[in-house]
Amino acid sequence: MKGQLIAASFICAVGVLMVFKVLPPNRWVGLRTARTLADPAAWYRAHRAFGWLFLVTGLAAAASRLWPTMLVYPAWGLAGVLSVAAATVFVYRRYAA
Repeated sequence: MKGQLIAASFICAVGVLMVFKVLPPNRWVGLRTARTLADPAAWYRAHRAFGWLFLVTGLAAAASRLWPTMLVYPAWGLAGVLSVAAATVFVYRRYAA
């Protein structure tokens, strides 16, 4: 349980870095496409959108671990993965393509 809270906190921290434009264009972390690497404005727009997604995902993951009696079904995990995938496609098409 402790490891899951640490992972959720890490996801939230990365989200905050992206939202507040602290994470500069780089080759290791982020949505690395030709457009985002060439244009810093595109990099920051795309990562600000991803940052909000990371922040919400991390908070939801942390909240689900705070209530140990809460039932977590595999369908919730599938819904989370599908929503992150859909948001990734949306951000990629809008800002990075």
